[in-house]
Order: sequence, then structure tokens, then C-alpha cells
Amino acid sequence: MRGYPFSVSVCVTTYKPDYAELGLTLESILRQKNCSFEIIVADDGTEDFAQEEIEEYFAKWKFSAYKIVRAPKNRGTVHNTLAASLVARGKYIKDISPGDYLYADTVLDGMTTFMEEERCEAAFGRACYYGEERGAYHILDYMNPRDLAPYEAGDFAAARRAQLVFQDYPCGAAFMARRELLVEYMRLLLDRVTYAEDRAYTMMVADGILLAFWNRNFVWYEYGNGISTNKEKSWQERIIKDNQAFFALLAQRHPELSSICKWHIFDERDMEEAWFSYAEETKEYYRRIDGARAKGERSYLQDATSAELVKLVRAEAMFA
Repeated sequence: MRGYPFSVSVCVTTYKPDYAELGLTLESILRQKNCSFEIIVADDGTEDFAQEEIEEYFAKWKFSAYKIVRAPKNRGTVHNTLAASLVARGKYIKDISPGDYLYADTVLDGMTTFMEEERCEAAFGRACYYGEERGAYHILDYMNPRDLAPYEAGDFAAARRAQLVFQDYPCGAAFMARRELLVEYMRLLLDRVTYAEDRAYTMMVADGILLAFWNRNFVWYEYGNGISTNKEKSWQERIIKDNQAFFALLAQRHPELSSICKWHIFDERDMEEAWFSYAEETKEYYRRIDGARAKGERSYLQDATSAELVKLVRAEAMFA
């Protein structure tokens, strides 16, 4: 990568992490082959953050290409992701959080090669969802986006509508992007959106930037414990607030999308006739997807093997 000391900066963003999960996440990165990378651990103000333990962990792997960035106080995921990105030196940035793992030992090289060959600035791969309960791991036949067809077909218009109208977003953990581009869009969200850092990719789509799809398994994604899939009411309220803030920002940046943005923010006192068509179109979109799954016509698992997850978690993993 001419002009870059590393092909990829893998940014591990944390706040009050489960250190066992953090260790496995780091292991999934350190196992990577045929790709030059650095690791940046960015913590968002955890009290008593175990920096020395992390440094010892890297020393055991004889790995020195890392940085640890610590915020003096908790400011949210967007701030933390930007802080990691600003000290990164790789051509591309791969964000990941404790509990999420790179799928296999060659995926960082695979995604980098794909992005170079396709000359794309942002791309996502498949996310293999899993859940853990009492030491048992279950691989789930689920994925975001719910409809992969537009990305498989390279239909940018359909993919753009799926995100902006139906809010059918690709899994944020499955993205990789050119560093300068990600910094630009994180700065755009800064102090407007707090936790939903992956809305940076939604804004890219709105701006006409193609999100390429690497049709390979890229990450193991822990379903149910992260910010976006957390079932706690307090977190759901924060995500709703972030979503509304994002669409308010999007309406300012793209006035031609203001009707869609107002529909997502939704105020019954200011209802527009167009919103009814959006609602019906959205219901039909998800009815179609759920109908295909009920008939067994759709599966998200492609060439997934439990052995790759077992290798990391060192426990039995089975398909749900």
C-alpha cells in the first residue's frame, strides 16, 4: 500500500469491556495472515481500564504494532471511533468491538484484496450472527441487511432506497472503509449522533457513494449484547434518539429527502399524505422477506462453519 505503513488499521472500540471477549477479539485479529495491519484499542472513558493487561497480552503475541487510546470521559461511540481513526495509519479502517470477531484467519486479506480490485472506498461483508447463553454458542440464520439482493445484483438505487426508506441497514460490524473517508463522515456525525456510528455509511449512501458487497463471511457478530441489538429500554431509547438526530441531519444535507426524513422522525401533528405510501411500501418490503424465509427460500448462512467460531471461543458451537 504505497504511502501507508499498514494496509489496515483495526480499531477495537471499547467501553467497560468484558475482558475475556476483548481478548478473543484481539486474538481473531492477531491470527490474520497475508495482510499488514496495526491494532488500535480505543477506550471511551472506562474507569480502571486494564491497559497493562492488554499490553501484556500483546507482548505474549510478540506484537508491537498497536496503540491504546483512552478518552478522559465517556462521550459515545462516534467520538471514540473518530479518536481511533485519527491516530490510525492504515489505508483502510476496520472497526470492531469486543464480542465480535474476524470470521477466519485470512478475511482481512480477503476484504483488502476485494476493495483494491474493485477500487471501492467502503465495503461490507457477511456477518455471521451468534448468541451465547450459559457457555453455549448458537449460530443464527439471521443477518442485516435483511434483503441482500440489491447488493448481490449491484443495484445501487434499490440498495439506497432499502436503507433510506426501509431502514434495512447492513451490519455496521461488517464494514471496512478507506481511512480518510471514514474520518470525514465521523466528523459529520460528531455531536449530532452519539452511539450509532454506522450511520456514517448510511450518509455515504445518501451522498451517492457505493457500498460494495464482499459476498464472503467477514465477521462473527454477537447478537443481542451490542448497542444496536440491545433489548434494554434505555438503550432502545438512545438508539431512537440517535436515529432521529441522523435523519434531521440528513434532511439538512439533502432537502430532497426531507419527506422521508420527517416520516422517520414522525410527528402525528405534521403528518403528510406521502407517509402512508412509505408505511405501506415498508410493510410490503418486510412481508416479502419474511414470507420467503417462512417458505425456506432464503437463508443468510453461506459456507459458515462452526469450527471457525469454536477455534476462538474454545466451546461447542451449533447452528440454531
